[in-house]
Parts: sequence; C-alpha cells; structure tokens
Amino acid sequence: MGSKRIGLARVQALIENLKREIQLNGASFVSNDPTTGKKIALKTKSVELASAAATSVTSADFIPADCLPVAFTVEVTKVFVRTGGALTLTDLGTDGTANAFSDAAALDCKTLGGKNLPEAAGLAGYHVHSAADTLKLTFSNAADDTSGRIKVTMFYYDLSE
Repeated sequence: MGSKRIGLARVQALIENLKREIQLNGASFVSNDPTTGKKIALKTKSVELASAAATSVTSADFIPADCLPVAFTVEVTKVFVRTGGALTLTDLGTDGTANAFSDAAALDCKTLGGKNLPEAAGLAGYHVHSAADTLKLTFSNAADDTSGRIKVTMFYYDLSE
C-alpha cells in the first residue's frame, strides 16, 4: 500500500483547478500580538460623494479613530458636469491637510473610471489617526451641478481593539 500523502505541487494543482473566487465582502483579517494581546485588523470603508459647485467635497468622520490608512481607490461612477474646462481630482486628504494621502491623484472626473492610490502616505507620511477625521477631495475646478458621483474606498488598519 502506498502513502496517503500528497505533495505541494498536487495541492497547488487541485486549488488552481477549483476556478473559484473567494468573496471577502466586509471581511476583516485580524492578527493578535501574543505579547500584548492587542489586535490589528485590516478593513475597508467606502463612500460615494456627489459633485458640488465648489472645488472640494468632504465626508465627515469618514476616517475612523485609531486607524492607519494604507491605500485608497477612487472611481468616478457618474461623470461630473463642467462646461468649458477640465475637472480633475487633484488632492485626497483631510480637512486639515488637503494632500494628506495623495497630491497627485490626477483623475479626470468628466469620464467614468477609477484609479488605485496604493500609497496613502502623501506628503504627511503614514500616521495613525487617533481621532475621527473628515475626508476631503480637492478638484481643479468646480462642477456645474451636483449630478456627478465619485466613490472613495479606503484600506486601513484598525488599531482600536
């Protein structure tokens, strides 16, 4: 009788042949520090904001207390209206530091589509937000109306547990 063990190559082949996706909608990955008992959880948070007749839009308390943002995605889900000129997302940050997460977002808001901003350090560098903070998006120009929509997703470590 042969061995019942299977090798790594066989396990990989079996997994690849499953052709399935793992949906982690709303899932958190939690790691415990064995010495302190503290937990760190990787989470996501999204918001869809409407365009405005101003050069910025905000979402109050979007950034939770005790979090470390690590990456963002931005996506125009409904085109912004602006006659005569470009309309570009230029900065992604907080109400206190407009470019805290990105000073080179360069997303055309007059076309559908998105962009990954993998580094959330911006000019301020990575830092833990000890208190909840407002998300601020800054644009090159004001939109003509409020019909445009932009979705922002933040990937962050929750350090509150």
